Amino acid sequence: MPRERQSPAPNPMQREERAEVGRWLKARREEAGLTQKDLAEKVGSVYNTFVSQIELGVGRIPPERYLEWCVALDVEPKIFALQMIKANEPEAYRMLFINP
Repeated sequence: MPRERQSPAPNPMQREERAEVGRWLKARREEAGLTQKDLAEKVGSVYNTFVSQIELGVGRIPPERYLEWCVALDVEPKIFALQMIKANEPEAYRMLFINP
């Protein structure tokens, strides 16, 4: 299994956005009836701590793995991608969807 990439240190705006999206992901996981370990296995992660880091807003899901997460959490890919952009590229998200 490939090792998860380290996330670049987020700025304060990203920290809050990532924490919010982490809470959203946790809610989706719980709605799916999955533990962090279950989800880690479904997305091909070696460590369930990776899921914990994502839910806490510390980690970042590599874009090439978004679809695996969508399938595991039964989330529409477009919705999932928008949430990831909001968490990881908050300025771009605002430019595209809030202040066009």
